[in-house]
Amino acid sequence: GQGAIIGAGAMEYPAEFQGASEERINEVGIGKLITLTSTYDHRIIQGAESGDFLRTIHQLLLDDEFYDEIFRELGIPYEPVRWRTDNPDSITDKNARIIELIAAYRNRGHLMADIDPLRLDKTRFRSHPDLDVLTHGLT
Repeated sequence: GQGAIIGAGAMEYPAEFQGASEERINEVGIGKLITLTSTYDHRIIQGAESGDFLRTIHQLLLDDEFYDEIFRELGIPYEPVRWRTDNPDSITDKNARIIELIAAYRNRGHLMADIDPLRLDKTRFRSHPDLDVLTHGLT
């Protein structure tokens, strides 16, 4: 809304990995992060309303429909990753599921190919159930 003030930092590796080699970053699986900060105009949002505002923002960030809408509005043709609680199975079982997911991408990854370069169908997310991490019990 009008009262939200959002700041976005640079998308970079965490500070403790800034001096690491590309090989080391790949070895330990570090990804780039972006820092988002927010505050609000205290002339608009006051007192108990600030808690409601922060709760609403928190719920939006965890809600699947929020990201569906953002992807749709920005014309991102893929389905967003869904938030789920991690499955505490053994690491061996998890490794097997990851191998299954890799095999699924090797066999069916072409189903997510961008075959509409003119973006005539703006509403369609390219996806396939076998390419969804949730299908393989991953989060």
